[in-house]
Amino acid sequence: LDTLRSMPLNLRARLDTGDTLLTWACRCNQAAVAQWLLEQGAEVDGKTTETGATALAVACYYNYIECARLLLDRGSVLFFENPL
Repeated sequence: LDTLRSMPLNLRARLDTGDTLLTWACRCNQAAVAQWLLEQGAEVDGKTTETGATALAVACYYNYIECARLLLDRGSVLFFENPL
């Protein structure tokens, strides 16, 4: 986390997988990193470009309770309407 704090941050950045930085942090069960990203202004319900999954969906899929609680405390939406 200290290394991240010293680097320039682009909250709109996407990984090659389509993950946002926040979904990536939750996929890796890094609640402290997720919290820091949210404090920096990361969008709590930003969706991956490949699957449309949110960080909360990722945390729940992998059963990462600490990440899921953090996201819920920050106002993440439990259910999204499917546009199809």
